[in-house]
Amino acid sequence: MGASNSKTSRIVLQWGGPQVNPQVQQMFIAVDKDRSGQINAKELQAALINSNWSPFNE
Repeated sequence: MGASNSKTSRIVLQWGGPQVNPQVQQMFIAVDKDRSGQINAKELQAALINSNWSPFNE
């Protein structure tokens, strides 16, 4: 996962295939809102929260 200097969101995670734990698969599907098979920075940020339930900043 590399840093991006671009204004567009970079892909941060891609679906791993059939060897992935079913629990992880369900979490991935829940985060992958556009069903692209990839989690972009916006989707990841929406899925992550701080200990006080506020979203992480960019």
